[in-house]
Amino acid sequence: MIIFRLQMHMLNGALLALLFPVVNTRLLPFEMEVYYIQHVMLYVVPVYLLRKGGAYTPEPLGNFWWALLSTGLLFLYHFTFLQFLGMITEVNLNNMLCPAVSDPFYGPWYRMWASGHQTLMTMIHGKCVVLLFFCITPVVKYIQDFIRLPTKKLV
Repeated sequence: MIIFRLQMHMLNGALLALLFPVVNTRLLPFEMEVYYIQHVMLYVVPVYLLRKGGAYTPEPLGNFWWALLSTGLLFLYHFTFLQFLGMITEVNLNNMLCPAVSDPFYGPWYRMWASGHQTLMTMIHGKCVVLLFFCITPVVKYIQDFIRLPTKKLV
């Protein structure tokens, strides 16, 4: 339950990767396709787990404790571990050393902009995913019941 709730608020990275893809370095066959498949699957799996229910239940929409914890953990992970590792290896991990080519906030202040929009997105995005899931679920169930074929043999 803990990992699931944290992960629901950390999905904003997948959304940004789909909206602003960095695929100019994907040169091998099917590398770009795998990029998109992986980022789409980051949404498919949580939706499947939400449908399973049980331990995979989100917190109430008014509770922002998990969103705040996710924001803090993401900042700690990015600004300590990823930045340090990126500086040692000279690899731009999660665009911590320089902005991506597709970054709409490209420029000298990109990290300030990223810190702001990532805080907002982490706080809001997980709630939006859960809200959309619970709004769409009744429609999907209605459609499934409507098109379901009869299981009994008619005489």
